[in-house]
Amino acid sequence: MKIFGHYLLRNLLTSLLVATLILTLIIGGRLLIELSQKTAEGSYPADLVSALLMLGVADSMIHLLPFCVLLAVIMTLSNLYQNNEIYAAYSICISKLQIYSVLLRFAIPISLLLLYLVLEVLPIIQQQFEFIKQEGQQRIDISTVDAGRFAKFDDGVLFVKQHDDNQVGGIFLSVEDDTGSMTLTTALEGQQHLAEDGSKTLQLQHGDVYQKNLSTNGETSFYKISYQDHQIRLPEQTVDIPLDSPQTFGWMRLWESNSLDARAELQKRLSIPLSLLILLPFIEWLSRSSPTRYRQQSKLALGIVVFLVYSNLTILITGLIESGQYSAEIGVWPLHFVVLSAGLMLALRRDMY
Repeated sequence: MKIFGHYLLRNLLTSLLVATLILTLIIGGRLLIELSQKTAEGSYPADLVSALLMLGVADSMIHLLPFCVLLAVIMTLSNLYQNNEIYAAYSICISKLQIYSVLLRFAIPISLLLLYLVLEVLPIIQQQFEFIKQEGQQRIDISTVDAGRFAKFDDGVLFVKQHDDNQVGGIFLSVEDDTGSMTLTTALEGQQHLAEDGSKTLQLQHGDVYQKNLSTNGETSFYKISYQDHQIRLPEQTVDIPLDSPQTFGWMRLWESNSLDARAELQKRLSIPLSLLILLPFIEWLSRSSPTRYRQQSKLALGIVVFLVYSNLTILITGLIESGQYSAEIGVWPLHFVVLSAGLMLALRRDMY
């Protein structure tokens, strides 16, 4: 049994690495396309794409690690059935209980790792993701503005017609202050300068400044100034990390909070490592197959369906908790109990292959 256990664990780890790598490439490719589109629209500077991509992939893979384990176990045990190795193991008195013990040795450390990730690492990833997103949306930098597109920031819009590093042409800059006064600045060409203190300025040539002012009696006045040389100090970059979302809360803050959003978020996080152990009986049943390749692929597809239904029901229930339509005290625990019971019943039926 010791040799067979090592052989099974090695195959499980190999399959897990393959499944994780494939899903990482798929998710990374999809996120890269989305971020590239937003970068082209001027929502994010291009230099922040790599950081957003890494954080987005890390967040997605933490949520999908139970799915990777599901695929790894199904593929490994299905191959044992395909090659008749599982029957050879049974012939030398290796029981299904011993096989389950190997699966638990494989799944429990991953569940504990997942528990740490969802409670400690996941909120940090969410905080950094929101921080970088706000930084990109609030940043004004000529080097990150695409020619021919409007770049939005907190209090205005910047447009450049031509772009060559820090040298730009056809500039349009609109800025509105807290009092409602709007300033429109145009220039045929300009250049960005970086001061020693880190502040950025635009040195503009050949343009106009249009100022809109609101008087105390509600009247609006406009004036225009033409210039040959004009310097504008770009707004300072101010970023506030949003800590009011339960997704950015640490586990202790979630535990102490009485809000429905926080309680739903805590149950959602705990469900990620729990789902890995709860699905183990399902996985063994789904792995049983005949030597035909079609049967193996159908069981793999069925396993994907089981995981999707289970995870979507978890998300649905936590969503109902957030909206107050479902009791937070009951929570997702009945769902976990029903799924675990159904999996154990299927695993104990020896006539289902």
